[in-house]
Amino acid sequence: MLALVLKAYPQWENLIRIYDGYKEAFYIKIPSSQSSKLTLGISTIHEELTVGYGNYHSHFGWSDVPDEEAFRLAKEMIDEIVNNKVLVAEFYENGEFYQSEIIEFEELDTYLSLGGDVKIIGWNKSYVVR
Repeated sequence: MLALVLKAYPQWENLIRIYDGYKEAFYIKIPSSQSSKLTLGISTIHEELTVGYGNYHSHFGWSDVPDEEAFRLAKEMIDEIVNNKVLVAEFYENGEFYQSEIIEFEELDTYLSLGGDVKIIGWNKSYVVR
């Protein structure tokens, strides 16, 4: 899996870290263009690839899915995040996080009009509704 990541994103090679105690498991934290504290995380452990941004994450690949297919799907999500085609909507109640989901950029205004405690996180900009 690491070879697939490096082939697609050679610029992130210096960000790769290896998990102690797990053979062939790695993680990468790519700082967002809006804040170095906000990162896109890519990791693999137990034969699955995980991609996360903000309080959202998704798993790709299991033992019956070839690495190439799992990576293709993960790459779609990674590219959509860093190209601002999708955003992460985080929902809070009384200041406590309770749910997140991926939304299309075109849905931004709809989610911003929901009211309540909603935070929308994009690669270049975030929005908070309170």
